[in-house]
Amino acid sequence: MNTRGTPAPNRRLMPARWLAYAAVVAVQLTALWFGERRISVPAQSLLMPVLAVVALAIPSRQLRTWSFVALFFSFLGDTLPRFVPEAYELSALLASFLIAHVTWIIGLWRVRPPRPWLLIVYLAVAVGVVTWTIPGAGFLAPGVVVYAAALLTTAVLASGLGWPGVVGGALFIVSDSLIAAQNFTAFTFPHHDVAVMATYAVSHGLLVLGITRSPGQRAGLAYSPRLGWHRPGNPQASSG
Repeated sequence: MNTRGTPAPNRRLMPARWLAYAAVVAVQLTALWFGERRISVPAQSLLMPVLAVVALAIPSRQLRTWSFVALFFSFLGDTLPRFVPEAYELSALLASFLIAHVTWIIGLWRVRPPRPWLLIVYLAVAVGVVTWTIPGAGFLAPGVVVYAAALLTTAVLASGLGWPGVVGGALFIVSDSLIAAQNFTAFTFPHHDVAVMATYAVSHGLLVLGITRSPGQRAGLAYSPRLGWHRPGNPQASSG
């Protein structure tokens, strides 16, 4: 039985895949900067599918699958709000990204021990942002609290992926904090939407990069959220 799953595609294609993702990000941000919604809107919907192609290089079948599911729900968060009544746009966005975060949490649960000190930093930021924005959240207030907890957990777990996870997790918090500020407070600044999408796109890219660089994968170990890293055929978990 192959516990590691299907071998990842040829890594020589990785530079081209990253270049494709960078190109879509550049097009989307440039169009957004100049207010060209005819380009920025479809380009935003392309971000996660193109990043999913990059994620094909994740050797671990389970990590690859969880990544695909999380990226799919992020894609829904990018796309679904345009197809629901305006009153439900924000609810659709929050629900889609909440499921994406829960998926990342499950997938990353035992990849590597996170950096505990970041929990204190991220928790302080999360409490500050929630305290600031929740008065304007109305009936969405409970959902905002749940979402903030999921976001915090994702960011802390991502820190176990090395510097890409640390920076990516921090940018996750920045991006979602900007969205909360935009929707629940009067805070804004020129090209606020560009800042949201730039931090969003880079955070996701760094998370996928961190997963592809996981030491357990380089050591030829298999992975599952229940066991963590372990040698194929050996049920005893490894610390990775």
